[in-house]
Amino acid sequence: MLCKTIERLRKGSALSFDESKTLANAIFAVEDDARTVADLLIALADKGETGDEIAGFASALLDRVDAVAAPAVAADLCGTGGSGLSRFNVSTAAAFVAAACGVPVAKHGNKGSRCANGSFDLLEALDLPIDLSPSDSSDALRATGLAFLYARQYHPVMKKVAVARKLASRRTIFNLVGPLANPAGVRFQIIGTADTSRIDALAAAVQILGRARVLIVSGEPGIDEFSISGQSTVCDITQDSIRTFSCAPNDFGISPVDYDTVPSGLAESNAKIFLELLDGRADVSITDMVALNAGAVLYATGRVESILKGFELAKTAITDGSTKRKYDEYSSYVKNIGRSNNAMHANSAPPGALQNR
Repeated sequence: MLCKTIERLRKGSALSFDESKTLANAIFAVEDDARTVADLLIALADKGETGDEIAGFASALLDRVDAVAAPAVAADLCGTGGSGLSRFNVSTAAAFVAAACGVPVAKHGNKGSRCANGSFDLLEALDLPIDLSPSDSSDALRATGLAFLYARQYHPVMKKVAVARKLASRRTIFNLVGPLANPAGVRFQIIGTADTSRIDALAAAVQILGRARVLIVSGEPGIDEFSISGQSTVCDITQDSIRTFSCAPNDFGISPVDYDTVPSGLAESNAKIFLELLDGRADVSITDMVALNAGAVLYATGRVESILKGFELAKTAITDGSTKRKYDEYSSYVKNIGRSNNAMHANSAPPGALQNR
């Protein structure tokens, strides 16, 4: 099946939703043929993945996910990555801000693929546990309005394509599928993409999957989030409509800054920047960028009537200490879960198991 599909894709033929879902399931079932899977992923990428193909793969992945119970209004901020730029973890910081404003956030994400600059690298640098079980994440989301869902833990089937993705040595359909496969089944999202050519296909996939409201954004100079350095292209998708527009920093009263001057780095550096944000000591560019992206979440979920209003509310939540209080609440809660789990495991150990270690 895979070889015939590769030839079909190389001829430029697209797959239907059902064909794509069947193909994804076949890929997950393949044993010891990573080269063929890699060739298939390359053929898909060279052709250009369609909305049906992205949605079909996402549906197959969601069928196999370790699911997390979440409120109906829960939201996510997750990008496809791939900008290649030094960056601060804006979406992770914005998750705390949005939760501080009353929107439950189930943040899906991963570690950096090439260096320690991903969402979960930052969380580890902040000494927050990233390996919560589905039930513990559900409890954290209910109790604090926040959960961080580590993709590698919640999508164990992805281990089967790890070698093939490495052999492909490029962006594949799984990069596009990732934001659509949130284990909490969120229906409200901000999806970032550094590649504006992928917006239409992602928008089609969002509608096929029946999401309530999603904003897909690509910002200058090629980042997968709202930009304070130049224009952002935004696609606003509901079940009944797709509307595309552009916005600029000046629309929100933000003075544009050169992206290269925005503080960023690897996990330890980004953790320091994040803590400065909580304490009101961060560079204004960080505060504005985080507030703008959090504000988009507030708009997408109907918490406010415009992204501008969301930006203003989010910025207040940073400056008045609400975000720091939310971080402290979440940190205390999940660390207590970790201590409780450790104690439970210790108490269940057989006699002598903890001796002579």
